[in-house]
Amino acid sequence: MIRDSFSGVWEDNVLSPLIPHHYLLEKRLGQNRRRRERVASNSLRQAGYRLAHHNRAAKCCFQFLLKKGYIKVLISVFSDQVTAFSAGLSQPRSLEAHQNVVFDHVYVNTGGGYNSGTGVFTCPTAGLYMFQINALTKIDHSMWLKLYHNNNYICSVWGRTSSEYVPGSNTVILDLAQNDRVRIQSHSESHLYGAISDIYGTFSGYRIGSGSAPLTCND
Repeated sequence: MIRDSFSGVWEDNVLSPLIPHHYLLEKRLGQNRRRRERVASNSLRQAGYRLAHHNRAAKCCFQFLLKKGYIKVLISVFSDQVTAFSAGLSQPRSLEAHQNVVFDHVYVNTGGGYNSGTGVFTCPTAGLYMFQINALTKIDHSMWLKLYHNNNYICSVWGRTSSEYVPGSNTVILDLAQNDRVRIQSHSESHLYGAISDIYGTFSGYRIGSGSAPLTCND
């Protein structure tokens, strides 16, 4: 066993970012999942730790992983980067046609992709992203919003009423390249409700995995 071949202190706090969640392993390891999950997790722990402390040991661990067929899982863990943002509408907005909706109250902006001054998300790391839109009309008004990937229309949120507030929402998954932009824009005159103590409108996005670019390994 690899663990018996080397000595050292095992520190889970160093290793934890390198270990994939079980759902990732389940998708990638195929048959006999439980047995192979244990083998893969132990191998990844050892390889990740040795990579940080002993080059010779890391090389041996990688050779073992390559023989066992788990090297692509390890690559995906090392290459994974967290990107996420979420922002709310803290004040009412009355928009003319073709104006960006600026969600000004930022809850989180990990990776720095969202600009709260323009309402535009610029992708810092290529991959698959999920975006969610929520909006609420002012009473006795309408809204028609569109989400754009660069200059390409993707989906809409629409609502109109004569005497009530009307909510609208939509969710989409996009395959983004680095520096791609995603924004929400009014298609026609739109009136959105917002208040710092009563936020209904939100725009959120987060990276959920690798996109169309294949994993590669130089053995």
